[in-house]
Amino acid sequence: MTSPVIAGAPRLVSIAFFDPTSGYGVFETGSTPVCSVDVAATSDGGATFAPPVAVASWCTARPKVAFDDHGDGFLYSSTTDVVYLTHSAGRTWSAEKEAGKVLSVEALGASVWMLTVRCPTTRPSSTAAVCRLTVHQSTDGGRNWRTSASQPRSTAPVPGASAGSGELIRLSRTAAYVLGGPNDLGNGALSTVPLWYTGDGGTTWTSHALSCGMPAQSVFLSAAPTGTLCGACAGQPGLGNEMKSVVASTDGGATWYHPRGCSHAPALGTVTRGWCVTGFDGGYLGGIVAVSSTTVFIFGERLGIAKIIGSGGAAMYSTSLGDVIFFSPSVGVALGLSPDNSGPDMWHTDDGGSSWTLVTPFIQKS
Repeated sequence: MTSPVIAGAPRLVSIAFFDPTSGYGVFETGSTPVCSVDVAATSDGGATFAPPVAVASWCTARPKVAFDDHGDGFLYSSTTDVVYLTHSAGRTWSAEKEAGKVLSVEALGASVWMLTVRCPTTRPSSTAAVCRLTVHQSTDGGRNWRTSASQPRSTAPVPGASAGSGELIRLSRTAAYVLGGPNDLGNGALSTVPLWYTGDGGTTWTSHALSCGMPAQSVFLSAAPTGTLCGACAGQPGLGNEMKSVVASTDGGATWYHPRGCSHAPALGTVTRGWCVTGFDGGYLGGIVAVSSTTVFIFGERLGIAKIIGSGGAAMYSTSLGDVIFFSPSVGVALGLSPDNSGPDMWHTDDGGSSWTLVTPFIQKS
């Protein structure tokens, strides 16, 4: 039986898990202008969370959390230039101001990379935002930082990499991708998105572009364990819908296979190789997870989670998904709403998303 939502009760808004049982959750209480953001640990897959620790008083876009395996943690939001850090497994936290809004924090052991963005406060409405992405690195769990030896740069300004658009995908301690933002200005042009790769710890970056095959206003990236890159693109949102496409690359982003365009018009919906997700115009794209070179999941608000196999086939769960994490092609966890939309719950799968088990979190009191 699902517990009812109690006014003023903490809401689980984000998760970070090491494995199917161990991780952390971010809880939010209140609403604008008075909010409290707390972090709590779980060791049973989200069924029970320890008493939350108050960290921030943000009323922002969904805050996120990242942890390494040494007790170092990072609470951040793409709408702020402040990151909260802990070096005590979440027992105590401190604030650190950054030189830009924090888009992503990725930890691999004591090696932590952070992606920030700085954009102009004003610009002509007919041009893309001229934004600057910066990769910061720490080798001691976030106690000390340095900027990478070189940075993701292009000969032209990075378009569309505004706060909330831009991703850091780490493959190892030295290899990573940085994704910029789409360049759709509402003129119907097909979108290409700046993409960079480093294999030497940020000493050099190779510049590519992700091709959406459609006009896009948001884009997400995931790297499958096989090395295949998968991108998910979405067009202009409206009335609970937005056009979407999924594209892939097997050569590190140099070339992409994708539909010539995603539209309800059959001539534009032709698939050369890859996936044209015209069957999922409903809902808003929130992310993508590639578990293999042929199977990906897309998810988001009002979309739920869609499992895309080859050129078709899908299964939908929940009405809204915030985070989806897979530890293998079969085992994963997700944060979503309960079937009656009464509140956030944890979902678990051990069969590659063919079925999901619902877990309603219980928050221990101090």
